[in-house]
Amino acid sequence: MNIPYNLMKKHIEGLHSNTVQVIGYTTAEGVINNTTETVLYDSIPCHISIESSPNGTQTDSTDNVSQSIKLFCSPEYDIPAGSKIVTSDGAVFVSSGIPAKYKSHQEINLVSEVERA
Repeated sequence: MNIPYNLMKKHIEGLHSNTVQVIGYTTAEGVINNTTETVLYDSIPCHISIESSPNGTQTDSTDNVSQSIKLFCSPEYDIPAGSKIVTSDGAVFVSSGIPAKYKSHQEINLVSEVERA
């Protein structure tokens, strides 16, 4: 059975439970710190999935934590790798991965701002 992509996309977007702001980085000439943040998209409907959340690794001073986090959103947005992602509930992801784009959606791996517990 061949499901049209528009119908599949509609059902996938019905699962979006969050919105995000995508912040890119631009450079300016003649400025000491020449990298500035620029809002590329605001209020993109999405779903954030935490695929794994292993135990932290204890070091001499802190407990290092890591997670495998993935952003699902519409393929119509061009989200460059390395973008900062801020969710509507306040979570901050400092770097987005290279998007895996499909006709119905795109998947982007995220790096959390939190590295130490």
